[in-house]
Amino acid sequence: ILVEEAGGRFTDLAGAFTIYSGTALGTNGRLHDLALAVIRGHSP
Repeated sequence: ILVEEAGGRFTDLAGAFTIYSGTALGTNGRLHDLALAVIRGHSP
């Protein structure tokens, strides 16, 4: 919640808002989709 309150995004690597999947990615809001694509091995 703190990340989102500061304008960022926090999801698991599937893009779901959860802390229970075992994976996590916290970024500023602008780079989140790009970071997910890079981590998943896809071209942005």
